Amino acid sequence: MKKFQCVLTVTILLVLSVVFLSCPTNIDPETVYVEVDSSDWLGTAPGITDAQITGTKTADIVIVGAGVAGVATARSAAEEGATVLVIEQTPGITFRGLCFGAFNSDYQKSLGQMLSEADKMEVVRQMQKISGNRANMALWTRWVNESGDAFNWFINAFSPSGPEYGYYLEMWPLPESFDNSTEYYPQFQSSIAFGTLFVNKWGDAVTAQYDKSVAEGAEYLFETTGKELVLRDDGVVIGVYAQQKDGSYIKVLANKAVVLATGDYGNNEKMVKVLNPEFYEALNYGLTNIPTSTGEGHRMAVWAGARMEPAPHAHMSHSFAGGFGGIGSTVALHLNLQGKRFMNEDVPGQIFTNQLLRQPGHTSFQVFDSTWPAQILKQSVGHGNLDLSNGFDPAAIEVTLAAALENDGTNLMAPLGANTIDELIAKMYPNDTATQNTAKAAIARYNELAEAGFDADFGCRADRLFPVKTGPFYASRSMVAAGVTTAGVMVDERLRVLNAESLTPIPGLWAVGNVAGGRYSIDYPTTSPATSHGTAITFGRAIGQETAAYTRP
Repeated sequence: MKKFQCVLTVTILLVLSVVFLSCPTNIDPETVYVEVDSSDWLGTAPGITDAQITGTKTADIVIVGAGVAGVATARSAAEEGATVLVIEQTPGITFRGLCFGAFNSDYQKSLGQMLSEADKMEVVRQMQKISGNRANMALWTRWVNESGDAFNWFINAFSPSGPEYGYYLEMWPLPESFDNSTEYYPQFQSSIAFGTLFVNKWGDAVTAQYDKSVAEGAEYLFETTGKELVLRDDGVVIGVYAQQKDGSYIKVLANKAVVLATGDYGNNEKMVKVLNPEFYEALNYGLTNIPTSTGEGHRMAVWAGARMEPAPHAHMSHSFAGGFGGIGSTVALHLNLQGKRFMNEDVPGQIFTNQLLRQPGHTSFQVFDSTWPAQILKQSVGHGNLDLSNGFDPAAIEVTLAAALENDGTNLMAPLGANTIDELIAKMYPNDTATQNTAKAAIARYNELAEAGFDADFGCRADRLFPVKTGPFYASRSMVAAGVTTAGVMVDERLRVLNAESLTPIPGLWAVGNVAGGRYSIDYPTTSPATSHGTAITFGRAIGQETAAYTRP
């Protein structure tokens, strides 16, 4: 079965506040709220009519998109006894990533790693804080409370139980030096990461959900693309017009509900440019290579009367600083392409990426010396750092760094190494004396701050300032990886799509995964890892249960 990677979604809406002064004005007070013209990215609905239809299908629940969220919804609804029909534009189910973020699952319980009610609410509060209080807090509360049961349900389709089947508690046990209460960016390590240690285990797990859904009676129409929602005259959603591989149209009617699970819009140039220009720049003025990330679900919903969630739209574009060197996002000195230090290095991977996007070439060098093993043991447990209990292999890193000494600088995708700082800097910035001098001065300044025990320049914690003094010396290139957009149409806490004017649910229409808004704003938070798939599957299960019992007006 051919499988593509999916991505997250979100869109934009801008509120313009008009301040009325005592001077005359022709502005009507009724139009103080102004929505930005969306025609550049939205376009016009295709206006498909029954006269164009070559066939009709009917099911209780119609799901558009067979990604992680869509498959979870299909399995759940089918298990509840509903007839289910899934429309997918590719030849098979689609997925990407590796993880399922959850709290208080049976597996965590077996390890004695459970969050109290107060702890769970603190996770929600931290997620909300990172979004600038823009996210839908009710969604995060629901995820924290329901994700454990959803994880148990997810695993049961894949394997009996236990870590031998490929899942483990991320960053557990924690380094003895780590105290979450003292972290500027706290990390709640009760979140499960599934399958990251085993080749194809995540794919096996998602495929198992698909197999279970089919066994329960769900039907899939592959190479069929949802193009427009079918509405009754009163605005109730009753189905989907879909286009088949040969270009013909079919009408897929839903007795109960339509669920959009179509992924993000990262491969739609008009949408990315207008709605998430930072993401467009993150990809060096290009698009993702994920053909399913076209924003079709967003546009279908808006054409049917939905509203895109307001800006700013977050995106997920991880750099995993230093990944090419094999030591993760350690709190090591970072120099940009101008030879300058530019940030507090003691941050999680996504937050680091946000700063990297504002540097020349969207890249930097992670600079460290031969004392790196001790540094790793004192690092924070941020997103992108080494997992000391599962993935830390000093011997393998030693091999990588030994090869770095032989790298003459022509291969910037591999670590650089040298016996002296001057030699290393020459490899980092070849034929650029001015930048080499800047870098040398930056390293000297950093070493002074480390010795003083106070970072007067960028505020890195004193116990995570690691001098670059003991050779050999190394530099590892950090770059931004192509990611996904993470915004969508506005939904309520039950994932029902909301009407643009009244912000009340559009009867018969739900959204889940990257096409659903409300989860992220400003940033993809790494307070808890794997929340994208964690919410997609948790909410997919919940939607399947709800829509199966739903009676459409």
